[in-house]
Amino acid sequence: MSAKDVKAATRGPVIGGICYLLFAFVPMFLVVEALVIMPEQTAELLRGDTQKIRPMLMLEKMPLFAQVNFFGAMLFCDQINGVSDPPCAQREVC
Repeated sequence: MSAKDVKAATRGPVIGGICYLLFAFVPMFLVVEALVIMPEQTAELLRGDTQKIRPMLMLEKMPLFAQVNFFGAMLFCDQINGVSDPPCAQREVC
């Protein structure tokens, strides 16, 4: 890789790392949000299957537009990664 000077070469990875960390914290923020919005259900899900927290938050508290975007993104990721069955196929409720 090349950069126009040393300053640009050092700032690029730092800015990229900060953006990566901010993006990586989005799922954790959603779980904390679920703990605040629906504490009883989240506490119950934390004892059982923790992967159901975000889908339940989306189904119960988010508008239809956000639900379509969330589950569409999940299906898209499954197709890109070559997953043959959806993540909820073996469970009774997502």
